[in-house]
Amino acid sequence: MCQHKEFYPKESFILNVSEKYKDLFKFNVTQLTIDFIVEEENGDLVAYDLVCTSLRGSGGVAKSEMFKEQFPELNCI
Repeated sequence: MCQHKEFYPKESFILNVSEKYKDLFKFNVTQLTIDFIVEEENGDLVAYDLVCTSLRGSGGVAKSEMFKEQFPELNCI
């Protein structure tokens, strides 16, 4: 908001659970809600996901990694 950029709060994405993380999740799919997505001046979309490992555990880190793999068109920070 301070930079006067368009942003979209709390966007949710369905993720397919990769083999690497099958032991962390009960189902083959999970959901990640990104804190906010910002549209840059050049039209690129940047997803900001604030991960606190002590609050979300290793599942939160796994979701962030799967998001980066499954949605490469969004630059995730």
